[in-house]
Amino acid sequence: MDIELKIMCNNCKVVHTVTVPKKGYVEWMTGTVIQKAMPNVSAIDRELLISNICGKCFGEIFRKDN
Repeated sequence: MDIELKIMCNNCKVVHTVTVPKKGYVEWMTGTVIQKAMPNVSAIDRELLISNICGKCFGEIFRKDN
């Protein structure tokens, strides 16, 4: 079973919907590292879950030419 999470980016304030497996989400919330708990969720979506920064903003904030 999957769950949908609505997450607002702290930078651009856009609300994003991320679908994750319920089991993986519970594992992450109880201490399992997110990569192990939700390996099939994209790295961009996992980062949004961790930091509340969307992929576009993450790329802009951490550009190599900054």
